[in-house]
Amino acid sequence: LFFPGGFTHRMFLALAFSHCVIYAVDHYKVLRCVPSFYFASNKVDSWAQWMLSIPCAMMLSAFVFKASNCREGDGISFCLKGHSLFVGVTGAFFLHIFVHAIVLVHVVPRLCPASGSSSRTPYQEVAEKFPCSWFSANPVHCLRSKYIYKHNPPCDFYISGKSHTLRRNPEIGCYFTASKEEAEDYSKSPSIIATLSMMSRRGGEEP
Repeated sequence: LFFPGGFTHRMFLALAFSHCVIYAVDHYKVLRCVPSFYFASNKVDSWAQWMLSIPCAMMLSAFVFKASNCREGDGISFCLKGHSLFVGVTGAFFLHIFVHAIVLVHVVPRLCPASGSSSRTPYQEVAEKFPCSWFSANPVHCLRSKYIYKHNPPCDFYISGKSHTLRRNPEIGCYFTASKEEAEDYSKSPSIIATLSMMSRRGGEEP
């Protein structure tokens, strides 16, 4: 950034294209390939926002450095050289980090206020809709339910994509039940070529 070569614009274009590809692949994986997600906290995203202050500060320092490269007679009053240039570039770097920190600490929380109200929905109503609970997600509790407490049926362990295997037992807090989904038969569905040819024939028959 301070002493760019002739390939800088091509490098940034390649980075932008790579970012679009990665975004498209992640978008496809989230919607089509991954059954569920669990985010314990936003610490990774928070640290990423804090670390972003360093490259942004370097960009501001490079801007100050480039803006100070003026010649006498250009009519530009913003000309720093020598010690003043070093102080200006360093000051811009730390000034941005300070402003970045102020925005993350005081501005961002005001834009996304945390909800302090707790839910009033009864546990049974929630457990009937969501298969994963404290009981079904705890393997030790499931083992105790089967071998120590001898529940009939016991609390089954929850596995993503196998929620139909959970058995209902209201006495031990297991309210969820579901039937197994039928597998889609792709042999009965028409191919893309057959679908396009059928649509073209219908379009030709219309007046």
